[in-house]
Amino acid sequence: MLADKIGKEKVLTIGYAVFVVSSLLMVTLTGNSLYAYVLAAVFGLYMGISETLQRAITPRYILSELRGTAYGIYNLVIGSGFFISNVIFGFLWDKYNVNVGAFNNDLPI
Repeated sequence: MLADKIGKEKVLTIGYAVFVVSSLLMVTLTGNSLYAYVLAAVFGLYMGISETLQRAITPRYILSELRGTAYGIYNLVIGSGFFISNVIFGFLWDKYNVNVGAFNNDLPI
């Protein structure tokens, strides 16, 4: 409803801002299991906003006869990004376990 009132692009920008907040919270909040629930809620808010609106905005910028191709490319990019990020995460988890990230200053860069 908000996207219909103020515009899909503006709400998508808000969704990306929520992602930035969730990323910053992931780096700063540690030590309490309650933080995991807060992070999951904030990240879920981002996912709910962005995934829906990205698909809704796609047809605005594509000719109607190329709409199927556009959705295919969109999903290819999203799926490839998830795959690559999961491979990198798996490698880091396997190599460094839970010590990877901002919580450990011993990692080589």
